[in-house]
Amino acid sequence: MNERGCGTRKAGGLYLCSGMSPDGMPVEHFLIDPVVPLDTKPFRAPQFVEKDGLTHVLVWIGKEFYPSVPAYIEEARHMGISRRIPRNFPIEKLSAGSVMMMVHLHARVAENGHYGSYVDICESNVIDWYCPKGKALHRRPGKVDSDTEQCIGLLWPLAKEFMDMRYEPQYATGIFAAFPITNIDYVQEPGKPGVPKDIADRAARTDLQLNAVEE
Repeated sequence: MNERGCGTRKAGGLYLCSGMSPDGMPVEHFLIDPVVPLDTKPFRAPQFVEKDGLTHVLVWIGKEFYPSVPAYIEEARHMGISRRIPRNFPIEKLSAGSVMMMVHLHARVAENGHYGSYVDICESNVIDWYCPKGKALHRRPGKVDSDTEQCIGLLWPLAKEFMDMRYEPQYATGIFAAFPITNIDYVQEPGKPGVPKDIADRAARTDLQLNAVEE
């Protein structure tokens, strides 16, 4: 079993998932560029967000498990998304259109973090990087005056090239991706096959698929 940055899934645990498919969209499709700034403190339990008549889930990606946004994205590329939620989480509020909005403490360069300077350093040292969303404006983001036009693609060279520096860039919190919730997994406990009735009853009130899995 492959272990994620946040560890392995636990028996009796309930997980929101965004699965992988050979016919699915690449992970870049689900990135948010520019990252949406979010003024919040770290939170443990996922939070609900209502938008366009749908209920979505705000998920905190801990820096202690994923030191950078690219660390999480590259894991998602190879393993898909699986985020644990409390067993009493009201999954009945979710639907097939619900997404997980991913939040990280280091999702963007801070407003006073000299974004343009890091772009110049990368380009002067011929450090290869690109806009994962293919935005023409972001091909030369050093020419952009506003921090709101930051390209999420710069996070990759920042995570790789500046990790050995005596200081790190000044970052800020933000929403960097929105992944569709494709299914809900319940990891069965040894000797207890199936899904507990309270979870199954709540899942029956949503159109998301509930899986009982062994791990």
